[in-house]
Amino acid sequence: MQHWRAIVGAVAAIVVVLGALAWVKWTQIQAMVQQGAQAQMPPASVSVALAQEVPWPEEVQAVGTVTALQGTTVRAEVPGRVERLAFDSGDRVRAGQVLVVQDAREERAQLQAAQAAADLAALELARGRRLVAEAVLAQAELDRLEAVARQTRAQAEALAALVAKKTIRAPFDGVLGIRRVSLGQSLAAGDAIVDIQQLEPVQVEFSVPQEQAARLSVGLPVEVEASGERRTGRVQSIEPQADPATRMVRALGRLDGVAGALRPGMFVRVAVRQEESRTVLAIPATAVLTAPYGDSVFVVDNATQKAVARQVFVRLGERRGDFVAVHSGLEAGDVVVSSGVFRLRSGQPVVVTPSFGLPFELQPQPANE
Repeated sequence: MQHWRAIVGAVAAIVVVLGALAWVKWTQIQAMVQQGAQAQMPPASVSVALAQEVPWPEEVQAVGTVTALQGTTVRAEVPGRVERLAFDSGDRVRAGQVLVVQDAREERAQLQAAQAAADLAALELARGRRLVAEAVLAQAELDRLEAVARQTRAQAEALAALVAKKTIRAPFDGVLGIRRVSLGQSLAAGDAIVDIQQLEPVQVEFSVPQEQAARLSVGLPVEVEASGERRTGRVQSIEPQADPATRMVRALGRLDGVAGALRPGMFVRVAVRQEESRTVLAIPATAVLTAPYGDSVFVVDNATQKAVARQVFVRLGERRGDFVAVHSGLEAGDVVVSSGVFRLRSGQPVVVTPSFGLPFELQPQPANE
């Protein structure tokens, strides 16, 4: 009996101890919950900007490729050995300037023989016409003499053309590339000699979606940007039909006064500016927080030294320079966080500080330094 009383007493003591421990732990948890409810996120230092209505130039943006107004590879038209080279790599040449002279001694000898035969045929034809007029020579013989004269003259002209092809000339004014032939080299018909490009003016080929094709017209200003430099020109022509595979419409711009700055084959960004502009609500692009579920910004309701950032989802439009157009979600005059958005949470206190970055510009220009 005493044994069972001892067991019951021990169990009761253990229950009392466990209850006391549970009560202490529960009070600690409640205290932590109250402290968490009373805790606030530390304020973050941010800079702000106004959502404002700005003039938004209408433009069509695309990417393009610089092409020469005229460009080709000079090739040998007939076989022959290079007798003389009259150019160096990178030379500027005029149309008709001699580039390469091929050995044409054999062809010149054949040309002299053909010219002599043509001269003889012409003399015989003139004599035959006098004899026919005197009724001494038959008309059939005169017809034969006329055919011989035409044949020999044609042979001489063909040989003269062959000799002329042995002297290879520049087809137009331009700049030569790297020489691909050497003195004494035997060329076959079609062998490349040198590339030639007309670098002034240049053209820019670009394509726009079919939805924007109606906004293009010949004569509109076109701005081309490459390697941080911008050049302006005009739309020269527009393809009358869209590509059935891509539904893109190809256009061509022409730029003057850019010799050396833009070279054929260069990748460029193209902007075709419209004559009119519209007004849109715009904010700095750095104010946008991009996420898979949508774009958002943080609005500061009271842009004082102590304020709270409120996350607002927005629908954005076209980006232009340092700004992005806002279609919905904001109103003119709203104050948005322009820097430091990636470390904010909705409802977090913020401290507004002066902007430490460069000023936002709709059409920023690269520094020349």
